[in-house]
Amino acid sequence: MLLVEQNAGLALSVAEQGYLMNSGRIVASGGIEQLKQSPVMQELYLGKRARQSS
Repeated sequence: MLLVEQNAGLALSVAEQGYLMNSGRIVASGGIEQLKQSPVMQELYLGKRARQSS
């Protein structure tokens, strides 16, 4: 089944695998646990800024 959803929390709760898109391009893909840890997912869809090393 293909689910297209802007609510990342909802999509993560029902999917086993996903693709992250930004501006019409796939920027990350993989299993849900892998995507949850992705800096791209955290910044674009979960509203968290990637930590910058100092």
